[in-house]
Amino acid sequence: YTIDDTVSKDLKIVDSSRILASLIIFCIQLSLLASVFSNLILKSRCTLPLTKLLACIMTGQNSGCKKRQKKRTRDLFIQSQRGSLDKFVIKKNAAENLKSDCVDNIPESNDHFDDTIGHLSEHDNVVNASNVDSQNFCEQPSSCVNIYDPRYWENLDNKMRDVLIEKGPKREMNLVFPLDKYSRHFSYTYYMRKMSNGETSDRNWLVYSKHVDKVYCFCCKLFKSKSCSNMFANDGFNDWKHLSERLKDHERSIEHMTNMETWNELKVRFEKNLTIDKELQKEIAKEKERWRQNEFISLLAHNVQHSIIAIIKEAKYFSVILDCTPDVSHQEQMTLIIRCVNMSDKKVKVEEYILEFLKVDDTSGQGLFEKLLDVLKSLTLDVDNVRGQSYDNGSNMKGKHQGVQRRLLDINSKALYMPCACHSLNLVVSDMAHSCLKAISFFGVVQRIYTLFSGSTKRWNILLDHVPFFTVKSLSNTRWESRINSVKAIRFQTLQVRSALIELYESCDDAMTKSDAESLIMAFDNFEFLLGMVIWYEILFAINSVSKNLQSKSMCIDNALKQLQGVILFFEKYRDEGFNSSLNVAKNIAHEMDVDPVFPNKRRVFRKKQFDETDSGEQVLSGEDAFRVDYFLVVVDMALTSVKNRFDQMMNFKSVFGFLFDSLKLKILDESELRTHCANFYNTFSNGDFSDVDLNDIYSELRMLQTTLPDVSIEPSEVLEFVESVGCYQNVSIAYRIILTTPVTVASAERSFSKLKLLKNYLRSSMSQERLNGLAILCIEKNILESIDFETVIHDFASSKAQKNVSYDCISF
Repeated sequence: YTIDDTVSKDLKIVDSSRILASLIIFCIQLSLLASVFSNLILKSRCTLPLTKLLACIMTGQNSGCKKRQKKRTRDLFIQSQRGSLDKFVIKKNAAENLKSDCVDNIPESNDHFDDTIGHLSEHDNVVNASNVDSQNFCEQPSSCVNIYDPRYWENLDNKMRDVLIEKGPKREMNLVFPLDKYSRHFSYTYYMRKMSNGETSDRNWLVYSKHVDKVYCFCCKLFKSKSCSNMFANDGFNDWKHLSERLKDHERSIEHMTNMETWNELKVRFEKNLTIDKELQKEIAKEKERWRQNEFISLLAHNVQHSIIAIIKEAKYFSVILDCTPDVSHQEQMTLIIRCVNMSDKKVKVEEYILEFLKVDDTSGQGLFEKLLDVLKSLTLDVDNVRGQSYDNGSNMKGKHQGVQRRLLDINSKALYMPCACHSLNLVVSDMAHSCLKAISFFGVVQRIYTLFSGSTKRWNILLDHVPFFTVKSLSNTRWESRINSVKAIRFQTLQVRSALIELYESCDDAMTKSDAESLIMAFDNFEFLLGMVIWYEILFAINSVSKNLQSKSMCIDNALKQLQGVILFFEKYRDEGFNSSLNVAKNIAHEMDVDPVFPNKRRVFRKKQFDETDSGEQVLSGEDAFRVDYFLVVVDMALTSVKNRFDQMMNFKSVFGFLFDSLKLKILDESELRTHCANFYNTFSNGDFSDVDLNDIYSELRMLQTTLPDVSIEPSEVLEFVESVGCYQNVSIAYRIILTTPVTVASAERSFSKLKLLKNYLRSSMSQERLNGLAILCIEKNILESIDFETVIHDFASSKAQKNVSYDCISF
């Protein structure tokens, strides 16, 4: 090493010391490396040259010794994993024995099947648990092997092992133990350990297998170590001569005590739900409970539905009622209602039952009709026994060419179509409300009153401070007859509502709110508005009363026709007398409000006459007469016209059934009239060579009935009860059953939609269709549910669980 002469002396000294230190460090590292090589060569007895050894180390390759050691480790691991798949596979030569064991275990007890429902271990996969079939989840064992037989404990999976640990070993009593070649056998006395002081202790860990005539240690069999060679923990022990001694030795062994402690600790953890997978166990328990609940709901609903179908088949004739609505998950749900005559308890009752909700994708007439045929077939109901059908006024339902009613009539001409009377009455009110501009304006003012006060809580509180009884209501866009609630709040609280508007006008600073309040105050000060309010309340009250009566389940066509006839008579009378009576009421209200009861007079317009016009003056109506002609009469005449047109289909039923509606009129019919009515009824319910009644027989029976009926007017249901009690008027009974089966409204379908919205709300929008139908039937048909024998249902539920477990045979293994 040379140093430039120009470098200073101090720099030479510093560089020389650094070089010397580097040489010392290199020598130390070289000596350490040599010692490592020497130790490595001595340990591995390696014969490789040092250069090759250095090359192996520098390139990261293992030496031959390392490779052999790694191979030995791999072989030991493979050896330890042998037999691990036996828990999933049963060999062919063992299949017959396992199958026979399953058959032997079936009649002895059902405890085996009940006890297999337990915890899942921490080794179970959440995905696998969720993919289990709903009917078999946590109810079916992983195999048909008896898990309480120790000879199969080597092949138990984690789930079954946890079940076995939680339930503990089972002992079969009253067994006859076989003799061995030395005429010795096992005895129940071995289950007890006699202490030196005379006390006895139960050996709850001792298990006997009757199939192999051997005893095992429960805890050591399940928790044994790999190096355990104890016969109680492996192949079993059957040397009965030395069994007592071996049991004592085994009890005192450290391994047995350790396994006993593990078993007891694990049992406590299961009981207190303190396993490491306790959160998973909670979720699995909830899932299991949900599936159990679904199955029990389905079983109860099936029993209720079975009872309903039995009633329908006993009645034979029935009518179908359909209606559709979207649910919260935006799926179209169609409800199926069946109307029939229930005579199961010898008393005539007209019933309307819900059978199920149907999810429909095709809402056309063809799609709904095919869905109806499919569900009737699945419920084993004959479509030829349908004698009536009722739907709403949708074109896909009532269409004369492509609607459901037309398609059903094509295959069954006796299924008479009845449009829903409530929907038709609702359309009558809609026609009246749109008959003139003043009627449209009146309902606009009513809606503006509600919109103004409901716009904020402050405004609503002002309203509540003034109105004592009824709050204002919003107008319904579909149920027109229910608008009486909106009109009623103003009709009987006119002065209070106007006072609330005045206070709102004075206290509000918002320009738009003040303007709306001012315009509504001006409307209340208009006498025409007050008179229109009185007229509309009386009209809506009459129609709403009839609509409520028509919605009864037991409403029959004869009563429905009487109700509609009453509506027509009301409007005819109200047309003549209603205006004056309403005018007097309106004047009293105006007097209370300090409003002048006068009608605004229209300014007379004079126009130039042409040369060919006469000099006769034009008739000018007063304000009162103009209101009566242009408003009152228009609304009432529209009501009369709409009722007659929209209920024309129902009037046709009177020509078919009318002679049977009134018992007094039936008694006074002469022979020719009675023969004509019977022929008309016979032709209506005949299809080719088949007819529901015999013409001559029903005529003869009615002639006899004319003399036996009481001299008071009785309902068709009472006539049917009388006929059934006598028992000799079969054709007359058929005729009256068909009358009572004919539907009037679809109100039951609308009521089912209310339950649908309660059951399937936004919190349960993913509810399955099966669960929805089950809950709906149980909720709506609760009277039938209460009459069901729950002991029978529970027995059927338990039997179905046992059958599922038994039917799971060993072929899959």
